[in-house]
Amino acid sequence: VVRPQQREFVKEHFKATVRGEQVSPYEFSYKRAAQDIAWAQISTTPIKKDGRVVGVLGVIMDITKRAQSEEALKESEKKYRTLFEDSRDGIFITDKTGILTDVNQSFLNLFGYTKEETKKLRAIDTYVNRDDCITYIKKVQEQGFVEDLKVKLRKKDGTIMVCRVNGTPLRGPDGAIQGYQGIVREER
Repeated sequence: VVRPQQREFVKEHFKATVRGEQVSPYEFSYKRAAQDIAWAQISTTPIKKDGRVVGVLGVIMDITKRAQSEEALKESEKKYRTLFEDSRDGIFITDKTGILTDVNQSFLNLFGYTKEETKKLRAIDTYVNRDDCITYIKKVQEQGFVEDLKVKLRKKDGTIMVCRVNGTPLRGPDGAIQGYQGIVREER
């Protein structure tokens, strides 16, 4: 039942168990009777008698739902990452202290920084008037969002540009703000 592309992998693990080796649990996919693909996790232990392997004890657990959920999550993350990276708007994410933790290529193009440089950059340092950044944070905290906040921002080379900023908070499981995310567009 093991799918052809994984047969050698499963066979090698089984042989190792028969040789008396302790093998870590492993996962493989197989075809069910209905011809759909399922996933299993197997744990095997050699059964020894007088120092000789006389059998193998195996426990197989169906992990199909978990595997399908993980695959769906990967697909969702891939779609999000594509949307994030391909956006023509500058997108930013900061931690709660305002340090940029992620930005897209449009943000880098707009401000003239490299990805590495932004990891040491605080968002407030891009504002011409630091009070505008404080206004942004207050609005996000009070309203739960900022929409089209007009601000002056500074590029790496010192050039000042007029921009519109939109943003929302990033909240942790407890509801506390852990950072901020948003979009910045230069007015032309």
